[in-house]
Amino acid sequence: MVSISTGIGFSATVISAVTSVGEYFEGKSKLLALSFLTFGSGCGGITMPFLLNSLVKEFGWRGCLLVIGGLMANMTCFFAVCKPLSIQQTTKANKLKKVDCETKPTEQGFTKSLRSLVTNKVYIAHVVAMCCTLPVINSSLIFIIDFLTMKGFDSKTAILMYLYLQIGSTLCGVIPGLCKKYIPHTSVLIIPACFTIIGSVATALLPHAETYVQYVVLLVCLGMTLGVSVTTVSVTTVKIVRLQDYSAGLGVLMTMLGISGSISGPSAGFFVDLTGSYTKPFYGMSAGLGLAAGLFVLAAVLKRKSNNNHSDHVSDITVVVGADNPAFSI
Repeated sequence: MVSISTGIGFSATVISAVTSVGEYFEGKSKLLALSFLTFGSGCGGITMPFLLNSLVKEFGWRGCLLVIGGLMANMTCFFAVCKPLSIQQTTKANKLKKVDCETKPTEQGFTKSLRSLVTNKVYIAHVVAMCCTLPVINSSLIFIIDFLTMKGFDSKTAILMYLYLQIGSTLCGVIPGLCKKYIPHTSVLIIPACFTIIGSVATALLPHAETYVQYVVLLVCLGMTLGVSVTTVSVTTVKIVRLQDYSAGLGVLMTMLGISGSISGPSAGFFVDLTGSYTKPFYGMSAGLGLAAGLFVLAAVLKRKSNNNHSDHVSDITVVVGADNPAFSI
């Protein structure tokens, strides 16, 4: 019951928080804000294990759950003080919604969003790529401590190396937003493709590392891939789908990630038990990340092609209107 209730609560919190940030900001500021949102969650991921350990030692696991529940309850207060969108933005959104409803009065909003998502090839490629990235990395994190212990490191050193991975994930969480702000022409789909390739290589080399430095470098590279991928979930979705489809698009993506994550973890553990080592499972994870990189590139190509076709269509309309307008006659 604890896992089910917390899972439902945290899922609703994540989706609502990301959606709210996406609605409050515009343009490049939106991508940067979503990146810092991921950065904050990464900081929490670094500090929470130490906090939980201290609380369990001091109050036991029941007292620890009470304290954590109290901390989580503060989110209600933080959401309550958030100001609504300005009247001008709300009026503009209502006008757009009214025009859209007049054009298609029989089609409901959520159904319309699902129809739009199903026919969006870029979005589908992005979802499949994410399902080959985050669940794969998360499944490797399940037994990364045992893997490092098996390689001869003591438990404290293994935990410290895992901390380095989380630091790399946190620091690289802001990369997609910064790239779009200061390098505007960079595709948000190419960024995760590059880092997914890095993660694929790092995962394949992990079983063959020998020194402490090599393990730390490879784990940080894997953490970088994780951080960029987590940020890309929100940043790329808001760029691929329209704002009115953002909530539905993010919800579908998070649902698919949950399903694939529930499959990838037990599958990875099964292959570890079957083979008796971590080498082949790491190779399989590397192949999954490589497939994800290819899908990200495919999505970027489809997105560019779609943008070019839209630009050509707008140009054709402009030419036709200009030809019919006497003001354009020579």
